Amino acid sequence: MTAQHNQNTSDKDSHRAVCDDSHDNRYDDRYDVIVVGGGLAALTVLLSLPSTYRILWLYKQDDGSASALAQGGIAGVLSPSDSVDKHVCDTLVAGASVAGEYLCDESVVRQMIAQSKQVIDWLVQLSVPFDRQDDGALHLTCEGGHGMRRICHVADHTGLSVMQVLFERVKHCTHIHVLKGCVAYDVLTTKRAGQIFCHGVACVHLGKAVQFFADDVVLATGGLGQIYEHTTAPTACTGDGIAMAYRAGCRIVNAEFVQFHLTGLVCEHLAGRTPLISEAVRGEGGVLINHHGKRFMAEYDKRQELAPRDIVARSIAFEMAKTGKAVYLDISHHDGDKIRSHFVQIYQTCLSHGIDMTCEPIPVAPVQHYFCGGVLTDAAGRSDVVGLYCLGEMACTGLHGGNRLASNSLLECLVMGKNAVQALCQNAKQTWQKPTPKHNWSCQHIDDVGRNGTGSPKQLISIKHELKQQVQRALGVLRHRDDVAKMVQMLYNTQKTLTQNAYPLDKTHIDIAQMELLNLSQCAYLVAKASLGRQDGVGCHYWAEH
Repeated sequence: MTAQHNQNTSDKDSHRAVCDDSHDNRYDDRYDVIVVGGGLAALTVLLSLPSTYRILWLYKQDDGSASALAQGGIAGVLSPSDSVDKHVCDTLVAGASVAGEYLCDESVVRQMIAQSKQVIDWLVQLSVPFDRQDDGALHLTCEGGHGMRRICHVADHTGLSVMQVLFERVKHCTHIHVLKGCVAYDVLTTKRAGQIFCHGVACVHLGKAVQFFADDVVLATGGLGQIYEHTTAPTACTGDGIAMAYRAGCRIVNAEFVQFHLTGLVCEHLAGRTPLISEAVRGEGGVLINHHGKRFMAEYDKRQELAPRDIVARSIAFEMAKTGKAVYLDISHHDGDKIRSHFVQIYQTCLSHGIDMTCEPIPVAPVQHYFCGGVLTDAAGRSDVVGLYCLGEMACTGLHGGNRLASNSLLECLVMGKNAVQALCQNAKQTWQKPTPKHNWSCQHIDDVGRNGTGSPKQLISIKHELKQQVQRALGVLRHRDDVAKMVQMLYNTQKTLTQNAYPLDKTHIDIAQMELLNLSQCAYLVAKASLGRQDGVGCHYWAEH
């Protein structure tokens, strides 16, 4: 690698990584690999790259990752009674189909699930404290859409526990230079012989616009949940990586498929984020009831509470619309001590809002939770731009299709991270091939909205608030064609104005709030445009006119 070979020992020693605020913020501008993002996919890459590489790790904020919020666990083939074929089948069915053809890419699904035991074993070796049975075997739970117990977990805070272990490991990696609070806003590219190549990222750090260079850049910045008024995503999930890749020339596929977690806690929102009640509550026997205390899921699907997420979310929306009343998740018929020990965080969260789930039902409603579409990549995260890898929720490999199967997301982060490292170490540019979308996927290229223009947008807070409200109304669980058509036109005009204002002629000052708003606007536009383009209602995309 160029940067690796050109740096002498003294240079390397001067850039030892420190994962706290005590370092002096010195940095070079040339690295072997730049990793952007603070979630599980990013940490997997960081811990798996050879220590001979000079790595720059950039991330927005400490609490900016959805990975740490994952409650349920990691799905994998871990039991003698399970098989890759069974897990693949459940994933394909949950991912929905059009005209008898699955929306998932079956070859990718099979590849990732076949690697599930390997990546979970890696976490075990790193001392992730997964729950165990009395005989020492992993305790496996079940969630909606799964035909059996296959999800390993750490109580109801799997993501947090995994992230804590991995972050502690990264802190001791002296070859990784860390810049916390560094906001990447564009991918640096060049075009040669009709092909786009990545050579770094443009960022804002300590109030200054700076550029960092590398032959390979890994974007793992999470989803676009903050385009919605009600979401489980952290406030940092403003679609940055998706918008950056889109502007760099990557194709965006299946953007219409925005998954809603069916059981968001109905309460006052916490810092712009809605608490969720894990799938595992239903997997362990929780039932959905209406305001009369009657179970209603049998009226919508024979699998009842364990139907895939899109079906249960729609069923709750229909039931709430039909009755005009709230819907509840009830597990109070189970032993209270078991509830408190198995659902530690959920119990405390509910209690903090005056709800004791051991003796009363929990008020719930669907809330935006996951982006099933994203930047078109292969299973290693390679995108249309050579040298640009996109991983995790911001990427679309074909694993999730039109509706993600519960607990497949952390699995994807791990497998993509490992595959990306393998490709990076093999200098995969030599054998790189553009991924090709399936014919029944939606696919979008960059619209020409121009830069360096003029405009006078409203105050940023006002635009952001209005944007999130409109997205919530038009692009929710149930969608209306007229509303979505109006959103497409409005968002095209909004992102055009924002693009013109976000790129000043003087590139030394970049307004982070303006860039985040541009990213939100572009991501909302992608979702709206893809939704309008898909005539059939399938998976997470459902026309209310049906």
